[in-house]
Amino acid sequence: MRLALSLGMMKKTALLLLILTTFFTGCRNSPEVIEEECTQPSCLGSSATLEPPTGLSISGISETSATVTWTDPNFQGSFIIDVSFKKATVQTFTNFGTVDKGVQSIALTNLIAATNYEVRLRALGTAGATDHTSVVSFATLSEDGETPPPPTVNPLPQNASASVAGVNKTINWTWSNTDYGLLSSVHVHRKPEGANDSAFVSIFSQNIGIGVVPVTTYTDGQAVTGSVVYRVVALYDDSTSTPSNTTNAVADGNLPTPTLTTVQVWSSFNDEHRVNWNSYSQSNHLGFEVRYSVDGGATYTIAPGTSGPTTTYKIVEPLGCTNYVTYQLRAISNIGPTYNSGWSNQLTQTCP
Repeated sequence: MRLALSLGMMKKTALLLLILTTFFTGCRNSPEVIEEECTQPSCLGSSATLEPPTGLSISGISETSATVTWTDPNFQGSFIIDVSFKKATVQTFTNFGTVDKGVQSIALTNLIAATNYEVRLRALGTAGATDHTSVVSFATLSEDGETPPPPTVNPLPQNASASVAGVNKTINWTWSNTDYGLLSSVHVHRKPEGANDSAFVSIFSQNIGIGVVPVTTYTDGQAVTGSVVYRVVALYDDSTSTPSNTTNAVADGNLPTPTLTTVQVWSSFNDEHRVNWNSYSQSNHLGFEVRYSVDGGATYTIAPGTSGPTTTYKIVEPLGCTNYVTYQLRAISNIGPTYNSGWSNQLTQTCP
């Protein structure tokens, strides 16, 4: 009796094990399970293993649409393709959409007739994106079915450089081409060296009308301290250019050194000395300062008072010297003593 029951239980247990083994083996080999796992976001390939699409081309061009096709080199891993496009006269690309792995074309719609466009692609994975493909250009047909001429390329400011003469910083640049009809204005920006780009301010602008040739030079005469950075930016009808290269200028606010010309003895005025210099005209100029020495230039004393910026002489009272007196002159800056000129040439006269 007991033996019969044991044999019955063993048969039932073996049958249960067979059913479970068959169930789990079938699930493991089920294609539906594999497909479900590989469509999850975690299955997307990393950017390190992806390659950008190749063979980008445009076909089926009409007035308002075009078909973009490419070759997909990433069939072994799941990913998506990012498609972006823009008008040829605009700087920024617009994202058109994405497609799944294995899809190798997309239709661009709602385009504008007789307009030049540029297209590029890249592959996207969970870890990032590949580089963009090279840009491919095409033009939609005009309403009469004709292809428009190639676009006029926006002229870009480039090759910026700066030179310094006193407080004047001159910035020069060139243009990448002479299609100036697309320009609306040109601007020169300045910021302190070391500051973020958000510190750039426009210090000059020129509006470009019909027949106006944009400038290629500008002189910044504003007195500033330290080193400054310049760049040039162009504005078009519907966009802004990328800035030119930046160029630095060490702001030298020092006034140029004036020239001392003569020292006259005024015997009729208690033998006063009249110190004369050449006419001098500079921005940021406050006036002049004269100093004298009665020991051959070993030591100097500042003559009392400062002459105005337009004067060309100074009367010096009798100095009580016994032999000769030596004079020098310098220009005084209105932005601080750091920017005063150097001392001029020396002139010597007998004591009053």
